[in-house]
Amino acid sequence: MIHPNISWYEFRDKFIEFGGESIFACWALTYEEPVIADGEFKSHAPEIYNNLTFTRGICPNAEEIQPQLMQFITNYESITEAKLQIKALSKTINYFTDTKY
Repeated sequence: MIHPNISWYEFRDKFIEFGGESIFACWALTYEEPVIADGEFKSHAPEIYNNLTFTRGICPNAEEIQPQLMQFITNYESITEAKLQIKALSKTINYFTDTKY
């Protein structure tokens, strides 16, 4: 198992070092996106939305997990390129699995 103290950035950097392409962060939780968090959506239908509020803490599990999620590129032009990325990911996982934290 990969140690929970390995940061998202450490994992990404090691993946790239081993030949992987970039990893992207996951989208923010819906209620943390600016249009929702700032209440901009309410102006589209005030009679429906004015009483809605979304505060941090309403989905604690999602809030804990979201910053740790990684999105990998998966639409490669060839199976050869995909296999190179699989190899880089495997090396990265093995590196952190074998490293003592």
